[in-house]
Amino acid sequence: MYVPFDEMPKEARVWLYPYAESFTEEEIKEANVDIKNFVEEWLSHGQSVKGSGTILFGRILCLTADEKSSANVGGCSIDSSTRFITQLEKKYNKQKSDRSLVVYQISGTQSDVIGFRDLSQAVQDGKLNKDTLVFNIQSENIADLDAAWIPLSESAYSRFV
Repeated sequence: MYVPFDEMPKEARVWLYPYAESFTEEEIKEANVDIKNFVEEWLSHGQSVKGSGTILFGRILCLTADEKSSANVGGCSIDSSTRFITQLEKKYNKQKSDRSLVVYQISGTQSDVIGFRDLSQAVQDGKLNKDTLVFNIQSENIADLDAAWIPLSESAYSRFV
């Protein structure tokens, strides 16, 4: 059962998939329709999953599930979401989601990515610094997304610089 993203409860579980290339505004509009259609049919153990999804900051696909008011998501329902994501990647010609990418904020709603292995060099070159805001891709629920932009120095990536 699809619920608009901004109406999902704060404790709803999230899955985040960052992309090197951002989605265009038109792709985001179309992808949000695709996400809605997927979630409308999303099942776990034969029960409808109460969920949502969106593209965050133009380059992070976010799927959510309210496991307190619907079935827990696991096994086959995770597999179906993975197949859906693969279909989206093909449709919008995006390279496979890559969790080794660090999404960092350029300004306001603009973001870019860098491989975590390139962080040290980017800091040395002055492209990034300890105060650069990076997205916490390890967020577990929607409440975590409210504080997902954290300084590089406070992130799990700090050990790579």
